[in-house]
Amino acid sequence: MNASRFLDIFDCQRENYYTFVEEGKRERDSKTEGKYDRYEETVTVDVIEKHLNGIISVGLIPTRRDGTCSWGVIDVDGAIYHKDPVPVLKKIREKGYPLVPYRSKTSGLHLYLKGNVSAAEMRKKIHALAADLGFGGTLADKFPNEDAITKDKNGKYKVGKCVNMPYQGTTKGYCTRYCLTDDGKAISIDDFFNHVEKFRITPKQFDNLTIQTENKEQNGPEPEWNEYPPCTQAF
Repeated sequence: MNASRFLDIFDCQRENYYTFVEEGKRERDSKTEGKYDRYEETVTVDVIEKHLNGIISVGLIPTRRDGTCSWGVIDVDGAIYHKDPVPVLKKIREKGYPLVPYRSKTSGLHLYLKGNVSAAEMRKKIHALAADLGFGGTLADKFPNEDAITKDKNGKYKVGKCVNMPYQGTTKGYCTRYCLTDDGKAISIDDFFNHVEKFRITPKQFDNLTIQTENKEQNGPEPEWNEYPPCTQAF
């Protein structure tokens, strides 16, 4: 039941997914490092069940092959906001942004925007929100990473970049990635589903979501730079 509801909230490109295997932590900042493996398999409820049970750690791709998506993310490293999410969350609520915060696998902060729109529209909005919150440029990764899933010269669909999902291992009691209340407290997966629905917005509400800062960051990097890391895009 939880896996089905989870997949509804994080609806994604269903033809591919990634798994993340932790290989240790960096000495300089204790950030989790590891490797990703891609699976050209359907994202099913069973896959999500394994994630929630801690058997695998799943990364999902927001951009679907029809050019739409149902969520976007601002991925802020813990060092950027000093691992205290409360000032960030206070700023978000003061501005009235319907972003849902999660603790990431590296103790960072994932800020999700939930709405079913084109990937290009979501990407533009996510970049604008990030800039307004002080996380523009290389200060945060933004997803979706691409406006559309294109095909290679052989006619095969490309894949897109993934986002590590929350609540990995939650059924076993060792979950370190979870949704946060506005005062930075963890929300159990049982309470999560009702909580996140409060922030789901319609396409019209998405269009009417006003960003206070207007600058070129909201347009995102040029399409031809999509495959490069944020630092190269900024350069």
